[in-house]
Amino acid sequence: MTKTTNVVQPPPPIPPKSSKNIKILDVDALEMARQLTIMESKLFLKIRPMECLQRAKEGSGEDDSIRTIINTSNKVRPHFVSIKSASN
Repeated sequence: MTKTTNVVQPPPPIPPKSSKNIKILDVDALEMARQLTIMESKLFLKIRPMECLQRAKEGSGEDDSIRTIINTSNKVRPHFVSIKSASN
């Protein structure tokens, strides 16, 4: 039996209007969400089942893929909180 896979092309990128002295607010929100999703997806795919089992058994890991994705999210989140606060 042959299995067919439909390949869906990603949407075209939404570049900022200007590339000089770009600021985070110059990037379209949808494009920012896409790029963050791609970045987090790549980190998530690096998590191995053994890391999950090891964390369940021993507690938090010091230097594993789970820690990497947590640290990355923690670094990115404050930027968006400050943007949201400034826009209110």
